Amino acid sequence: MATDRPTILIVEDEALVGLEIELAFRDLGVSDIRWAPDMEKARLILNSQPIAGAVLDVLLGDTEVFPLAEELARRGIAFVFNTGHAQAGEINRQWPGSPVFRKPVSSTQVARGLLEILPGGMPA
Repeated sequence: MATDRPTILIVEDEALVGLEIELAFRDLGVSDIRWAPDMEKARLILNSQPIAGAVLDVLLGDTEVFPLAEELARRGIAFVFNTGHAQAGEINRQWPGSPVFRKPVSSTQVARGLLEILPGGMPA
């Protein structure tokens, strides 16, 4: 979805990490950001409004985010992974168009990584 002001979904169970990523998007000109600490809230957000792209923490507590990644892929929504748990090579094989960032990583790098793969690119 190409929009001038993309809505970004951050799925992250660590509040501080989620806030840092949100602030990085805001610094890059994205003002419409939704944050979900778990799969249930992420699905509610995904089903209630248009989402341009998402940042996915691979492990939310003891739940893997891969079913949500599959849903995003089916809908044609760009996403990146931000993880400290998973093997990047395995994820890259399954989702070759979705960059994998290994924690610790700069929140700005994660935000830029997603914005670079959005169909409309980075906001003006």
